[in-house]
Amino acid sequence: TMEKEGVISVAMVPIVSKQRAMGFIAVGSKKRHKFTQREVRLLMAFSSQLGSALENAQLYDEMNKEKAYIENLVENAGDAIISTDVEHRILTWNHGAEVVFGYSKEEAVAQSLTILLPSHNAGELEELRDKVRLAGVIRNLDVRRIRRDGVVIETSLAVSPIKDKDDKVIGFLHLARDVTEKKRYEQRLKELDKMKSAFVSN
Repeated sequence: TMEKEGVISVAMVPIVSKQRAMGFIAVGSKKRHKFTQREVRLLMAFSSQLGSALENAQLYDEMNKEKAYIENLVENAGDAIISTDVEHRILTWNHGAEVVFGYSKEEAVAQSLTILLPSHNAGELEELRDKVRLAGVIRNLDVRRIRRDGVVIETSLAVSPIKDKDDKVIGFLHLARDVTEKKRYEQRLKELDKMKSAFVSN
């Protein structure tokens, strides 16, 4: 292509970032020209800056794609996934939380998590916060929560801390699953087992 344009003198340097070649820069002249060491060094310095810029742009693009992927997973999860700050104010509320608790995202975000407690008592949340800070993560905790329509449901809860870059706890991630029907089924099985035992003994 350069030859067709009448270019007869060319200087080429690679575009490199982290020891990886990403392309090259070519500078041409239509006259006979011997590129000096200073010109080549200047070209190499420019290619190095360009390599870093391209690398950063690629990393930014990959990070955005990964962020979108994770947000999509969270939003479409079947379980309620809720994040709060240390004062229990709701920061994020996925579709699963809307299904489990009946509140829309707009209704829930910025509210206190106490809206889900049957007693609306923050004491339970304070106790939970202290346990998480000590244990790191709490799993399979059976708690009662109240839906928007006033119905009390049984939930299996997992809570983990959200930390900043300095390892300071800045909030909590709550993962909740409605196990009301499961609990009813288990209770019914226990009742049937008792009836069977009574029948056999009789």
